[in-house]
Amino acid sequence: ASSYMGPTVVSSLPRSLSSSSSSMNLVHPSPNDEEKVKTPSSSAFLEESSRLLKPPETTLGGAGVALHYANLIVVMEKMIKQPQLVGLDARDDLYSMLPASVRSSLRSRLKGVGFTATDGGLATEWKAALGRILRWLLPLAQNMIRWQSERSFEQQHMATSGNSQNRVMLVQTLVFADK
Repeated sequence: ASSYMGPTVVSSLPRSLSSSSSSMNLVHPSPNDEEKVKTPSSSAFLEESSRLLKPPETTLGGAGVALHYANLIVVMEKMIKQPQLVGLDARDDLYSMLPASVRSSLRSRLKGVGFTATDGGLATEWKAALGRILRWLLPLAQNMIRWQSERSFEQQHMATSGNSQNRVMLVQTLVFADK
């Protein structure tokens, strides 16, 4: 036959805890004690959480360009997958999406390069290199776009669904990526 095991729980605690605490305090704290414990730790937790969720200025999220870079990465991936569909307009659009500092750097680096557009070996090398980079970078970009979409939807409807398993976490995006 089973019997109530309340006192056993207290005696299974380390001696320093069991001798200084009664089972009543462990099981039923008073409402005042609970309020004193929750209020400071809850506000400290919220402050710490909001501080951790604010990306540093040295990151794409801190600079406010994470979504822009995500869109740029997705466009690049589409161009790599279907190069036959890339015309001059699409290439110019991609170039215009780049930040001014990147465009300037790209222009200066390409000035001294003397290759022709028919260099198949160079094109193959670039395609392979970009493919390797996009293998890990593209999911972050897609998550960034998805996270922004979910955030916009929540702000419009002010309701969160209980289905958090399909939601993108901020850390899975480009927000905390260094510039």
